[in-house]
Amino acid sequence: MTTRRVAACVVTGFLGSGKTTLLKGLLERDPGRDRIAVIVNEIGEIGIDGRVLTGFEFVENVVEMASGCVCCSIDEYRFDLAIDELVRRIDPALVVLETSGVADPAPTLERLRRCGLGVDAIVTVVDARAWQTAWRVSRAARRQITAADFLVISKSDLVSPRSLARLRARLGKFNPRAVVLLGAGAQAFAGSQLILATSAAATSAAGRGAAAAPGESARATAGESAGATAPGGRGHLEDEHIETFSWRSTCGVDRNAFERALRALPPSVLRAKGFVRGPHDSAAWLFQVVCGRVEMTAFEGGERIAPGVQGVFIGPGIAAARDVIEAHLAACETIPG
Repeated sequence: MTTRRVAACVVTGFLGSGKTTLLKGLLERDPGRDRIAVIVNEIGEIGIDGRVLTGFEFVENVVEMASGCVCCSIDEYRFDLAIDELVRRIDPALVVLETSGVADPAPTLERLRRCGLGVDAIVTVVDARAWQTAWRVSRAARRQITAADFLVISKSDLVSPRSLARLRARLGKFNPRAVVLLGAGAQAFAGSQLILATSAAATSAAGRGAAAAPGESARATAGESAGATAPGGRGHLEDEHIETFSWRSTCGVDRNAFERALRALPPSVLRAKGFVRGPHDSAAWLFQVVCGRVEMTAFEGGERIAPGVQGVFIGPGIAAARDVIEAHLAACETIPG
């Protein structure tokens, strides 16, 4: 447990909603970013998001926790050690925890509090295009929305004004307490002072005249999820059949063929992300698959990534399709490693 009380902000949201994009944008804009410590949690064994964040010189303050979900399958000793390391080494004003896409907020908050951190705000990123799928397939996604202090709608530029208005109305019904903010495309919402530096309770009180304490909604749902969050177990990941596997290739890869293979992934792959570097590429590309939408962007600092592919694939019941998926990916290899 930490020796002093440090504020914490939880950034959550379903698979592929844009948590890392939001956090990256917030950190770039926050004048106090050198006093912000970041913990990135991914359920796959290859850490991708932490490497995206550590490409910025102001975030040496990153601890990455892969191969497990922080709310249920990463042991308390490992989590406490990460918190203690950051607090001792950085003396942060704020610890930001970016959860995995399938994390349940309630046990996550309890873990932070047991470490002596004071939860200042819960920020949930909601994908404007894929939120209905998330809401339908995952109880954790529903809890992420109802637990939030801030709801940031990502990719709002990709939907019609009517769809956006409908989403805002639905979010207002799901969580009338939360402050709803917009983000569009690669430009994360620029309100770092609001999200990272100002308590959600104070903000809500100023805007509405009264506010629940940050995380109150999550505490209200703790009873519903209690049976699925025992430390050390798979918990709700098992209940919802969310599975993950990693794929690596040291061979040269035809990037265009690889992108076509990503577009042909079965619908059960809700999320895929990683790095690809073709034999003629001077640097690597970051690939993202979100509910069938494929994006590939040049990755700054990617010249340090070896040619080939390394990626994580996440979705309900995808283990049954793993052989087929890997065969399609392997068909993109062109040059032996």
